[in-house]
Amino acid sequence: MTKNRPLFFSLAGCAAVCLILRVMLKLTAVDPATGFYEGGGALPLVFNILLGVSVLLLLAAGYLSGRRMRGASVTFTIPLRALSIAAGAALFCWTLLRLKELSEVFSADYPLMPKLLLCFFTLLFRLALPWISAFLFFRVAGAGPFTIPCEFRAFTAEPDPRLAQNGFDLEGGLRTLRMNGWLMLLPLVWEIGELLSSFMAYTALRNVSDQMLTIVMLILMAPFLLAHARILSGVGAEKGVRQLLFFGPAFALFAIAVPGGMIAAALAGKTVALGLSPAAAVFYFLSGLYAAALCLSLRRSGR
Repeated sequence: MTKNRPLFFSLAGCAAVCLILRVMLKLTAVDPATGFYEGGGALPLVFNILLGVSVLLLLAAGYLSGRRMRGASVTFTIPLRALSIAAGAALFCWTLLRLKELSEVFSADYPLMPKLLLCFFTLLFRLALPWISAFLFFRVAGAGPFTIPCEFRAFTAEPDPRLAQNGFDLEGGLRTLRMNGWLMLLPLVWEIGELLSSFMAYTALRNVSDQMLTIVMLILMAPFLLAHARILSGVGAEKGVRQLLFFGPAFALFAIAVPGGMIAAALAGKTVALGLSPAAAVFYFLSGLYAAALCLSLRRSGR
């Protein structure tokens, strides 16, 4: 197997620089009351330029990496599984904190049918789908010990004979993480619902940095989750690998830099009222780390 060093150094460098600049902006240049930049000099412009250049660089690196992939495997190492569990736990906790929205919906004074529809969609997108998504993050980590890597061939129809030597189920059982394709699409459905609701909530504040960056992050998360579903279900895995390499690093960059700055601001007592809650920021930050680790865990055959 050959490692993807160009993608690793590009992603690590871009994420580190953008995260540092975003934390500096949140702590020094963003007004917590409004979310607008208040001062900071040229730092907001420098951050936006570097973020845009970094996204273009990662898209190019991911595209070139995808073109070189002719056979690939994903090894679910202990760090990758740990990030999957952490993201699932963060999503579960975030969902618990949003349960108060249900009581607000139930107590709202609406006509019967609109109220029933609103309650249904609230239960679906605020409770059912997030918890199913959290369960899938746990499920990706596997039920067995973390000391055994979970590997499967993403492109080839025939299973890797090394898997049988290591005691893996070649028919796609638990140890190979072959998951139901329809089930794996549910996190994507939930994320699109979050994107639409966030876009409608932020429409009146298009030039507020947190809101616009969050929208872009959610847009990039959709193709990442689709690629994630394709690879883990084995349905269209070849296209899924190329899609993961193209969109995954860019999503990871946004999900590390943007929520990372929000977490730092929350710790400093400068949380913006309209934007991601600290619990949501933690979930997206961990999702970004998971996406980066998943992209970098892809290995291509040296043949």
